[in-house]
Amino acid sequence: MKPLYKLLCLVALLITACHDAQQDPNIYTQFESKFYTIDGYKINVEMKGSGDPIFFLPGGPGNSHDYMQGNFGQYYKTNTVVFFDWLGRGKSDDAKSASEYSVENDVAMIEKLRVLLKFEKITLVGHSYGTVPAQAYAIKYPNQLDKMVLINGFHSGAMWQANCDSYNHYAKTHFPNDGQKWTHFVP
Repeated sequence: MKPLYKLLCLVALLITACHDAQQDPNIYTQFESKFYTIDGYKINVEMKGSGDPIFFLPGGPGNSHDYMQGNFGQYYKTNTVVFFDWLGRGKSDDAKSASEYSVENDVAMIEKLRVLLKFEKITLVGHSYGTVPAQAYAIKYPNQLDKMVLINGFHSGAMWQANCDSYNHYAKTHFPNDGQKWTHFVP
């Protein structure tokens, strides 16, 4: 009887965990874009909730915040969630010069948003490329950081580039007829 009871408890726990982990199909309609001017550029920010702030840093580095909002938007129920598009990504303005696209400028963007939104400390959740500016922010602004979560990340820009090079090599060797047309998307 004990093994059956344990199995039923485990199944009930898994069903509950899976149900609670599902995306809200209406999550995108619960957020609204607001544009803040930072360094002369309009930056798209979508914020909701109350409580300790969590900034979500998308990957790419060319992705908009949308995919993170779909997965983490429901945290507005317990925290203030802040989704934004980096300069030149999503709905935010494009930079005037390619030299403005850098990890250092992305770190500065996080800090300028923190100050503008009047948060004393923030939690950062970075995914893929977003883990690079998250770590750089933690080094540069340790007193403004509460917590940091890194998802499928890299420890440096050089590691990110090595990953891109690996994808390019894979495409060229596994898809010799098609690989060349894909590699122009990855630096």
